[in-house]
Amino acid sequence: MRLVLTLLFLTFVSSTLAQSDRFSNLNFLVDKALLNNASIASTKLKIQAAEAQVSGAGALPDPKVNLGIFAQEVETRVGPQKWKFGFSQKFPGRGKRSTSVLIGQKKVGELQALLKAKEASLRKQVTQAFLEYHYLARATVVTKDSLRLLEGLEKVALATYRAGRGTHSSVIKLQIEEGRLRDRLRTMQERRASQSANLESLLNTETPHPLPWPEEIVSSEAPLPSDEILIEQLQEYNPQLLMLRKQLETARAINRQSHLARRPDVTVGLEYIGTDEAAMAGVKDSGKDPIIAKVAWNLPIRTGRYRAAQQSTELGASAIKKELEQRGRQLSAKIKTAAFRVQDSRRKIRLYKETLIPKAEQALTVGRRSFATGGKDFLDVIDTERMLLEFQLSLERARVDEALARAEVFELIGQVPAKGAHQ
Repeated sequence: MRLVLTLLFLTFVSSTLAQSDRFSNLNFLVDKALLNNASIASTKLKIQAAEAQVSGAGALPDPKVNLGIFAQEVETRVGPQKWKFGFSQKFPGRGKRSTSVLIGQKKVGELQALLKAKEASLRKQVTQAFLEYHYLARATVVTKDSLRLLEGLEKVALATYRAGRGTHSSVIKLQIEEGRLRDRLRTMQERRASQSANLESLLNTETPHPLPWPEEIVSSEAPLPSDEILIEQLQEYNPQLLMLRKQLETARAINRQSHLARRPDVTVGLEYIGTDEAAMAGVKDSGKDPIIAKVAWNLPIRTGRYRAAQQSTELGASAIKKELEQRGRQLSAKIKTAAFRVQDSRRKIRLYKETLIPKAEQALTVGRRSFATGGKDFLDVIDTERMLLEFQLSLERARVDEALARAEVFELIGQVPAKGAHQ
């Protein structure tokens, strides 16, 4: 029995750890958010509803039937007319039905573009929250490492003080620096809950709380295309511009419909009149029921109404076109800025990783040795340690900033990062 309980416990622990590991992966979190987002689910339902409307958009109007009873019989040569029955079918003017179908299709395309824009925006939000959470994790680790380094320096300071080669002020200054770092670390630990909650809110599902620390970011070494190529891709694939283009197509189709409204509709029908036998015997065609074929047109003579409708739809299409042009210019400037941030962050990463941090580590090692032998002031060692900490944090910030900028570039050009790879 004890063995069974142990196995069950280990199974539970392993499944919990596996679930926790998944919540530290960006691709898993993005998929989870896309699956559970209420706005995206609502848009998908609207697309299905719009697609269902398209199939009936080009159908003919319902036929009409009418039945009339003569309050006073109409006497005719062949007999009195007592009732009549009619049937009619309206046929919209040429092009009206096909344009209604076209408008329905354009509205479906508009909703599909809206869905892509919402997915791209949510993907970016999750990525941003994940990367900021990752920076907090790395900053916490770096600060803990610096704190351990100071604790080691404190032992050296105490040893030199007891040996008579150091001063008590050096120990006090070191303890002050330790207190400053402990306070910074405490702030980071308390901030974890709020940043985890921000990421959890985007997932809209039950999650471990707080979320496990994110996986390590693998910075992409692939260079970005030139600004000209990025702008071309943006103009063609950007979800916001695609949505506006679909709105413009819908507006133009509605404008075409307003022009076609002047075309008259045709109504055809048959009317059957019920007639009794004539009062006089031997009348030719006595009691014969007449059948009448009918054709009718509406007369579009209210030209002011039609002109107003056309002007309204034309102005609506022009407004969308202006907005499309303006948004294109704004996003072109935005993608240039994002591309610059990628390059600038890459430069900073190389600077901190290859130059500043190694030199600061070297200076700190030399300073510790010199202080231990009484040849260097302890304030210089503390300043060097503080400088190393800031360089390490700046390196982590540059890595996150590069990933954030790449995520923005991906969103602007309408591309989805490959699975299994971080930005």
